[in-house]
Amino acid sequence: MKEEQIMRESHLGLKTKGGRLQVSENSFSPVVELHETVILPYTEQDGELNMSVDRSLREKVSANQKTYLRFYGWTPWAISLGHSQNSSTFDKAKLEAQGIDIVRRPTGGRAVFHAQELTYCIVTPTSGPKYNRYIYQKMHEAIGAALSQIQIKTDYQRKTTNLRDHYSSGLEKACFTSSARYELTLNEKKIVGSAQRNYGDVLLQHGSILLGPAHFTITDYMIFGEAKTPTETEQIKSRFNKVLRESSTDILTETGVEVDPISLSERIIGMFNANIN
Repeated sequence: MKEEQIMRESHLGLKTKGGRLQVSENSFSPVVELHETVILPYTEQDGELNMSVDRSLREKVSANQKTYLRFYGWTPWAISLGHSQNSSTFDKAKLEAQGIDIVRRPTGGRAVFHAQELTYCIVTPTSGPKYNRYIYQKMHEAIGAALSQIQIKTDYQRKTTNLRDHYSSGLEKACFTSSARYELTLNEKKIVGSAQRNYGDVLLQHGSILLGPAHFTITDYMIFGEAKTPTETEQIKSRFNKVLRESSTDILTETGVEVDPISLSERIIGMFNANIN
């Protein structure tokens, strides 16, 4: 397979029409097409723009039946909520005071603190659940293979969190307190969290690859409404932090390696192309 060189530009050529964001083939420069897969190289922007681009890609896939694979970061940092998650569990005033966005993802799942991470989004035509599982697995295989290239050895999560027990425990607010099969782990702790949403014949999948430990501070912005006193609040927060650190980790904490998100995204693109074709 001929190697493609990916160059990056600092801005997005996004247009609006009738107040709605429009994404054209030239919105990201340049665009690399791999057998009907359009690769959108790494960019950084705020949370609302990131989510608007992903929603617009879903509409685009419905129209042209191509697959889009996109990589990005968050400036400023942001907390994203699952599409049906209650936003009242987070302190919006505190987030605003510290310059942190709060947005809603089109995908399901629970809250993610997007800070020291690489985010990906894949939007693709789908034929149903079997294909969705295929994409879920192939994306994690590509990420694992890319990390292996820089001597970071990951494994696959072999079991799924019992969601009934998890939700009844009050720990359901954050994505990285639970695991799903085929998600990637490092030293038996989750380092990649992904979520899917099916829109008829279109699948949208998001994922966060944890490069540093900032995601642990998500509890600083949570509201523990079940607590009756400040002491109870601290007890619940401490319990939540303990579970979060037992169930998830990041590359910097585990290996001492600072991974460049742009370089990693380019490696994932190469492995995705090799795995899919």
